Amino acid sequence: MCISALLGKLPSRMGLDLHKILTMIKSALPATICIAAFQSETWASHFNVLNYLVAIEALLAFCILPRAKFLQTLFLNVLMTCTAVAVNLLALWTAIKAREHTTNDQAPEETYNSSASAVCAVWFMVQIYFTNALRSSRPQFQFPCINYCIVTIISIAQAGPSFATMGEARAFMYLLLQAFLVGYGIAAGVSLFIMPQSNREMAFSSMEKYFREFGRVLSAYQNVIKQSDRQSSTEVAQSLNTLRENFAALKTVHVRLGTDLEFAVRDMGFDRLTGQDLVDCYQHLRSIYLPLLGLLEVFGDLCPGISPQACSCGPDCALSINFKQSWADFSQISENLICSMADALDAVLVQLQGHKPGGTTIDLEKGGEFQFHIAQLARFRHSLVSVDVFNIQKCHGQAQESSDCCATCYRNVEKARTIQHRAQFMLWHSSNAISSFLAFVQDKNNSQEWQKKRIIFPSWPELTQWIRVMFAVPESSNIDQILDSSIDGVGRAALTTALRGQDPQHLPPNTLWQKFGERVRMIPAFLRSSHSLFGFRATCASMSIGIIAYLRSSRNFFVEQRCLWAIVMTAIAMNNTTGQTTYNFFLRVLASLAGTVGSYVMWYIVDGHPAGVIVFMFIYMAGSFYFCVVKPKYTLLAIVSAVTPIISVGYAMNVQKLSTQTLSQTNTPKFPIYQDAAYRLVNVLVGLAVAYFWSIFPFPVTEGAIMRQHMGACTYLLARYNAIITESLLLEKRALVPQLLAQKLQQARLDVLQQVNRHIVKLKASSAFSKWQITIGGEFPVKAYREAILLLDRISAELSVVGYTASTLSIEASEQSCYLSSLDRLRAPSQRVTLALCLLSASITNGVPLPPYFPLGSTEDHPERVFNAADNEDGVHKINVDLQALSIISTSMGRLLEDMLLYTQTIRTICGELNFSLL
Repeated sequence: MCISALLGKLPSRMGLDLHKILTMIKSALPATICIAAFQSETWASHFNVLNYLVAIEALLAFCILPRAKFLQTLFLNVLMTCTAVAVNLLALWTAIKAREHTTNDQAPEETYNSSASAVCAVWFMVQIYFTNALRSSRPQFQFPCINYCIVTIISIAQAGPSFATMGEARAFMYLLLQAFLVGYGIAAGVSLFIMPQSNREMAFSSMEKYFREFGRVLSAYQNVIKQSDRQSSTEVAQSLNTLRENFAALKTVHVRLGTDLEFAVRDMGFDRLTGQDLVDCYQHLRSIYLPLLGLLEVFGDLCPGISPQACSCGPDCALSINFKQSWADFSQISENLICSMADALDAVLVQLQGHKPGGTTIDLEKGGEFQFHIAQLARFRHSLVSVDVFNIQKCHGQAQESSDCCATCYRNVEKARTIQHRAQFMLWHSSNAISSFLAFVQDKNNSQEWQKKRIIFPSWPELTQWIRVMFAVPESSNIDQILDSSIDGVGRAALTTALRGQDPQHLPPNTLWQKFGERVRMIPAFLRSSHSLFGFRATCASMSIGIIAYLRSSRNFFVEQRCLWAIVMTAIAMNNTTGQTTYNFFLRVLASLAGTVGSYVMWYIVDGHPAGVIVFMFIYMAGSFYFCVVKPKYTLLAIVSAVTPIISVGYAMNVQKLSTQTLSQTNTPKFPIYQDAAYRLVNVLVGLAVAYFWSIFPFPVTEGAIMRQHMGACTYLLARYNAIITESLLLEKRALVPQLLAQKLQQARLDVLQQVNRHIVKLKASSAFSKWQITIGGEFPVKAYREAILLLDRISAELSVVGYTASTLSIEASEQSCYLSSLDRLRAPSQRVTLALCLLSASITNGVPLPPYFPLGSTEDHPERVFNAADNEDGVHKINVDLQALSIISTSMGRLLEDMLLYTQTIRTICGELNFSLL
């Protein structure tokens, strides 16, 4: 009984559910179909020696990708494969011509020709170089470039140097092209017709998870508010930790949903929501998310006992009594508002899904439930803003007339009042965003668009954008060519240009000839880029093994022992950085060993009978993709584990089917499976070892260098973000701002913030691999880098709060004198922050020390000290949303300045500081 219960809980403990198990089964189907298909005489005789290659390509087509992403990968796979066949057919033609011109110098019957081998070697190196440089610059070409390399290795390393006529070469390349395309076709059939998964479904799944995480965050806020007046530091700390953990999960889902929507809007489906509707829903969710981000920053300063400490005045202290009553009212209304917000989000989710949680279909034409939630939210919001935080001016006067203890109590209450102001503002705007979301869904449900489900096709602009993005360099995917999004949408300047300025040896081009010269200069710029370096490393690694195929004394050894798979594994295993390469090297060695052991099991347990071998191979491949389904970052690990038995067992089954015919055509001696699998394992291990060697030689590219470049890019983007906020904030009359300019500023701010979030994600990923990097000499300052990453995350959050709060200021606020005077006081600190971020970015990017007397200022003159929301013209404090916004901006700028000082000290620890001392 205990064993059965344990087995029943095993899938959940392994992170599996029914959908993931079916996905694992689906991933093994294409290769299994191909292996079963070449048991047919017609199939086996047609593909001949390339039978098992069809199964490998069907596996590498990655049928478990969602539909839109799979179609993009399939298109790129077909494009790169056809290009590879065409280019390599040209390479074979040149090799055969070289053989024809040098045949008189050698015996006509000799298959080896040094000239043909040399020509093939040159083509081999050139193609491996450009293919891997392309793979480095464009991550979407990862698998298409691997398939290109496989075509190149088979055609001009394994078979090419032995071709004597173009007829042989053309027939082989035609068969090779067929093998690849048939593998892709089988994978496409499995992907599109067997348990199809669309990107729209993934977006909906992420959106549902978004709603669940919203509920958890709101519940955590509710617990924090309940425990805010307690003196127990343990309970308050535990509540705050739960709040931070829930918000971290929400932030992860927020970034993931934004990524899923990129393909969801391009996918087709049978639904009510178009791609634009999904984008609108995401924008509404983001409007709810940003105020919650500010609320997290508010309660991050919460300390045990939010109420003022007891003073000598006793229980009759006016400050304590007034504030406790105000905080009690605020807590009660906040709890009610949070409960109403959670209910409203559930109602939105129900309406988006079109059914209730129990499965009952709802009438989309009736919106009574929405009217209740909207009215309820409006009532609680009005009550929240009406909560009177006691007259701070009056209490301040009482504190001056009373003892020093009351002044101390006043300072504690003032801090708590600031927290309450910020919480009121953020809760008000978050609930207002939920009301807008509710109204949006209600209007859509009452319209004709959402009445019935229909076939949704992507629009022509979306398809055009898809084609453009398919071949473009992704934003923030590379340090050398990060696009700098400008307000006018051109975005042509690179990040390095922004940091280092214009070329001191070249003025901007003016004439057509000068512009043509600038295009020519892009060639040496590419050759010295990190992509070119990676392509050169991959070429050296591949040629270290490939040279065996082009030498007379080792040519037969290369062909007989199938050393081409060592080169294939080299191409698969090459990574940009040493830490990731070291980590993946050990994992792939383990995966190769597991694949070899699996080969023995699946062959000998059924004594080599094809039916049993196919079944066991299907089970093993499905199990290998567990890593891919549950842990997507181990995708290549799953591929190495699944490909290894296909190389050995698949080839053995091919030999078993075709017998001596296969051996005579491939010049491969017949080995028993236990030897053949061992030889294939050696090939795989050699390929992995060579890839690892050339990742660290002649000099390693460490995670530290990548982290430093990403930190510089992220810091620069934060400077740009703060500059956009400053320009939006310091406009003297918001009523005079053109609507188009305001929209461009807002869109530019959101675009830059999205790039910042992507860089922070990459920084955290590189930080995880930093412990595996090779460090020679002094210790890598991992603590300083991780502290800098945390500070960057906090700075981006604080700037997000400032940017969002500035966007909420009404036109009437610009007519108040306190508004203009307060913005004048914010001008200098904001400009100093932008200047400091630019200098910090240049320092960490170029690895130069910081200048002395850093122009950041001190905490003594931060905006919180020069501005108070209570400084109204009539001297009486009145809670107002715009005044709260100004208070939040000034307070956030003060917190930002404090974190900037910490970040500056961290960068000073990493890069040092210029020292003009003679001592």
